[in-house]
Amino acid sequence: MNEKFYAVLTHQGTAKLANAIALGTQLKITQMAVGDGGGSLPLPEASQTQLIGERRRAALNSLSLDPINTHQLIAEQVIPETEGGWWIREIGLFDSDDTLIALANCPETYKPQLQQGSGRTQTSRMILIVSSTAAVTLKIDPAVVLATRQYVDDKVIEVKVYADKLLSAHEKSRNHPDASKTEKGFVTLSSATDSDSETAAATPKAVKTAYQLARDANNNANSKLAKEQNGADILNKSLFIKNLGLTAAASMSVGTTANTLMKGDDTGVVRLDNWQKTVKAKDLDGEPRYTTTIDFTGLSTERYYPVWWQNPANAGANSWLTIHRPYHYDGHKNPFGAGVTHLAGLLVQLEGGDCGWGGDAHYLTIKRLHQSYRKTVKAIRFRMLSVVRPVDGNYPLHTGYTAGAVADCPTRSGCYLRGGLTYFVTSNFGGIFSSREEGKVEMSRHTTAGGGKTKTKVEDAVHIGVAFEVRYMAKSFAASDPNLGDDYEDATLPYSLDYDKRYEAKKGS
Repeated sequence: MNEKFYAVLTHQGTAKLANAIALGTQLKITQMAVGDGGGSLPLPEASQTQLIGERRRAALNSLSLDPINTHQLIAEQVIPETEGGWWIREIGLFDSDDTLIALANCPETYKPQLQQGSGRTQTSRMILIVSSTAAVTLKIDPAVVLATRQYVDDKVIEVKVYADKLLSAHEKSRNHPDASKTEKGFVTLSSATDSDSETAAATPKAVKTAYQLARDANNNANSKLAKEQNGADILNKSLFIKNLGLTAAASMSVGTTANTLMKGDDTGVVRLDNWQKTVKAKDLDGEPRYTTTIDFTGLSTERYYPVWWQNPANAGANSWLTIHRPYHYDGHKNPFGAGVTHLAGLLVQLEGGDCGWGGDAHYLTIKRLHQSYRKTVKAIRFRMLSVVRPVDGNYPLHTGYTAGAVADCPTRSGCYLRGGLTYFVTSNFGGIFSSREEGKVEMSRHTTAGGGKTKTKVEDAVHIGVAFEVRYMAKSFAASDPNLGDDYEDATLPYSLDYDKRYEAKKGS
């Protein structure tokens, strides 16, 4: 046999299949096992009664006929992401008596576990050619298996086709009872506004006419009361506006809307409601606020993962962000082992300003920093700690870097947070990014073909364009990696990391 990967029926499987064909019964193939082949790729032997190095055995996900070749059986099993930590080199099918019916080898593949920092759901499939597929049971218990995406998609299509047929038949049918006050059914429509019928339904025209008559009567009867209440309501609106801190133009708009409301104009209600739903902080001369959740749960607690951003330029107000988490959050996920509830608390308040590649004030200041129970943040940098890579290889790397060097990214700020935990970022600007990957993720790239000298006047500067390219990549680091630097000490006084000398007198007193 020249094939490297193939499946065979075992002697026991061949005997059981022949017996089922002869007696008119069915062979029940119920389980699939995978194994590591004892450390090397095995060659299936029909004389085998078990796998060489079985690692897992569980119920089949599906056992079906190949729609193209009806003499082929397709057996599938889904291995969830929570299981693994071993190689798959061999596959076996077992019947309800735990007899090895067929076995095959397969291309070597490693099935990781989530605890190893990577996980995937994997489908194992074996195809068998048999002389009589009628002698094999094709029914699988859906209560004990996982469904593949293809299986679910096929079932969804089947259900949709069936439902569409029923709906089409229902739409064409007129066999429905008349509606009553207690039962659903067909109704007759009526536009009359003075009818006493209890079997006809009012049309929108009838409802509109009746509503208009009632509103006119109510306005006439309550016009005097509306005038008396108008002043008080406008006063309440003014207080509301004052508390919101609205601009004069916005105040006038709401005041006008309040007056309109007192005159019974329903469009005023709609305008005020729409304004309340769409108004933004900037419309009220307020400060925007963004909230970002960073989920590093399920990752190694002995690695630190990157978080990066770019502070807005100096055209706006001073930009700020806070990274925080309650000390007990994620306790139910046991990132540091069962029973550990005092996980890690964090509060980092940062202020900064930026402008791509320079020009304006560049800074990132740690205003406050507090960590409890465990250290969770390292390498808070104005220029994000990153790894340098080329873009296309057409130009030299920026400033003479070598590929793979650890360097500062000039256009991004950031920090590194411990894996296994959830963090929250509150800021007055958007665009907070993070990566759960252990490998490298691109943060920014730059390529320039350079240029020549330019000088049109004596007082002009001379610019020499230099061709270069660079990609700045973020990656995770082991907690002990020296690139991350030392752990931070608590500093809860404003700016105390930068200006400790200002507080020496207080500390000593």
